[in-house]
Amino acid sequence: MAGLYLHIPFCKQACSYCDFYFVTQQDRIPAFVDGLIREIRQAGEIHQALVVQEKGHVHETKGQVHENGEIHQAQESLQTVRTIYLGGGTPSLLSIGQLEQIFRALDDTFDLQPEEVTIEMNPDDADLSRLRAWKELGINRVSMGIQSFDDGLLQAMHRAHTCQEALDALNLLEKSGFERFTADLIYGNPGQTIAMLDADLRQMLAFSPPHISAYALMVEQGTRLGKQVELGRVTVPDDEQVATHFRHVQERLGEAGYLQYEVSNFALPGCEALHNTNYWRHVDYLGFGPSAHSFLWPRGDGRALQSSDSLAQSTLAPPDRAKYDSHASNTSAVNSAAITDLATTAPNTPKQNVAIRWQNIRDLRAYLEAEKPADRIESQEWLGLPELAEERITLGLRMQEGVHGRQLKEQYGYTFGERQLDWISLQSSLGTFAWDPDKERLCLTQEGLSLADHLTAKLLSLH
Repeated sequence: MAGLYLHIPFCKQACSYCDFYFVTQQDRIPAFVDGLIREIRQAGEIHQALVVQEKGHVHETKGQVHENGEIHQAQESLQTVRTIYLGGGTPSLLSIGQLEQIFRALDDTFDLQPEEVTIEMNPDDADLSRLRAWKELGINRVSMGIQSFDDGLLQAMHRAHTCQEALDALNLLEKSGFERFTADLIYGNPGQTIAMLDADLRQMLAFSPPHISAYALMVEQGTRLGKQVELGRVTVPDDEQVATHFRHVQERLGEAGYLQYEVSNFALPGCEALHNTNYWRHVDYLGFGPSAHSFLWPRGDGRALQSSDSLAQSTLAPPDRAKYDSHASNTSAVNSAAITDLATTAPNTPKQNVAIRWQNIRDLRAYLEAEKPADRIESQEWLGLPELAEERITLGLRMQEGVHGRQLKEQYGYTFGERQLDWISLQSSLGTFAWDPDKERLCLTQEGLSLADHLTAKLLSLH
């Protein structure tokens, strides 16, 4: 198991642009912690069933080995946790005692060998004693949502912190001894000029954070900002203005020594985010908490899936739609028949090359009332090789490392066609693609990254 994601859905107030699932009733945190621990422990029983049983080997539990003294590769992948990410919402609203309970449950359930443990925090929650206590818990990376140092923009975003609180929080991070942390900025805001953006970047760079995430403001339906734009009360910058902001971010951070290893992420050498990088590389992960996503590649011949009644009947069966209909979203029912015949999803291909993704319900009350794993599932789908390949290309081309033709062929059965290769050649001559035919490596140039979505969509349409 490459990573675990824990969604902590509590916030002090609603940011104008945010469409992540959250609630503001902080009095429900104790009940949520109990529910989260219950989900973690139940998931531990299920993920054990996903460990492949090879012929001549004995399926063992955490910390044990097979009869021949070797740990099977699939078991290592599914059981050993390399990264943990606490996101939200605002995980920094949880007490140290509540975090201790959660980590104890994770340690009891999984083989924790984390290289990176990240917690998100807001600047107004920064406290030196809290930061030091996090380090004692094993948290070695902090992600702080600054978004801007301009108080006017922060008020427009409906953020809970001020510029001064952001500066104080960055100072506290230095004093606490966190060597790895990241800070977020948002560009393309209504009324934001290049001069204002440059001031934000200069202020951020004064602290030399190891990692910076810079996102273009997105207008999402149903958010406060979305309603303001719909009513004509707020005018957002056009695409050209946003592109100008993006190029300025690239230039300023590049000059400061940051590598743009993904469209929205910049890091000093060796400080790339491990957890998020695994998402982009299609590596297994489990998500806990309301609205959290999970993604798994079942391995072997499917016997581990077939042999688990709890998996087939309780985990991947559709939830009670009458009870949770108001929380449903594009549900794709997966039944035990689909589980026991993985080959039907991708004919003539190895069964291990079929993946499954599911999402928990976006409702805290329903989440806390759930007794069985199936009761928490809002949507789920099996993914065949063609769609997985397109997804891998889309995600891979957002990264500086790009995608490799050999991996696409071996893992997904996907090969670039003649029309695609002709178009890649054309775009390479225009400076948006970089193509190495010997290594079969395709990536976007710095110029191409600003057009990543368009270029990737066009490439896939030519297959």
